[in-house]
Amino acid sequence: MKLQRLLELNSILEERKTPCDMAEPFTYVSKSTEGELNIMDMDIIHFIRAFKILSGKKELTTSMKPQRLLELNTSLNIISGKLCIVSAELKEYLNNG
Repeated sequence: MKLQRLLELNSILEERKTPCDMAEPFTYVSKSTEGELNIMDMDIIHFIRAFKILSGKKELTTSMKPQRLLELNTSLNIISGKLCIVSAELKEYLNNG
């Protein structure tokens, strides 16, 4: 899911407007496409990978204990499931008015 769409969903779920500075374009130079991308057009996975590269933490998981990795994976699965439910509810709401 693109960052722009996630911000839209967040605005609906939090019942707050998205801060105006989020609408300002911010570009990232992609090594894979060798071009500039507006980060709001990036998929969340692509954004996280780019962020990790820019943060110099490409090997983030190597220093983590297996139990912590399992906990994080479980948490991410729960969040993913909740986002799927919210997405389905939002689609139903938009379709039914």
